[in-house]
Formats: sequence, structure tokens, C-alpha cells
Amino acid sequence: MATITEQLQLAKSTSGSATIVLRSGKTISGPVEEISLADGVVVVDGWTVRMDEIAGTRAGNSVSA
Repeated sequence: MATITEQLQLAKSTSGSATIVLRSGKTISGPVEEISLADGVVVVDGWTVRMDEIAGTRAGNSVSA
């Protein structure tokens, strides 16, 4: 199974969009604007999120962690 980072990179290079589910339960959907491995953050739909806050990515009704 691909890591969350790999899933986000794939989403950015294909559709350009992703849905991420945070550990808090919040879901953010939209364009993947930036993935910064050095800083450990991703920017999706204007939201800057730390990688360690991401519980998984969503495709359809499933969540991949």
C-alpha cells in the first residue's frame, strides 16, 4: 500500500485533487497545491496541514491510512 505522501503525490500528478481526512475527523477536499517533505506539510485547497495530522486519504467511501 502506498504511503499518504505517495498517494498525495500521485493525486497531484494525475487529477490534481485529493481528499484528506485529518485525525480530528475533519475532511479537506480540493487541489493539491504543495507537498513539502522538508517541512512535513501539504497544502490542499488553501489549507496547510502537517503530515502527522493526516489520518488518511479518501477515494470514494474508503479511507487509506
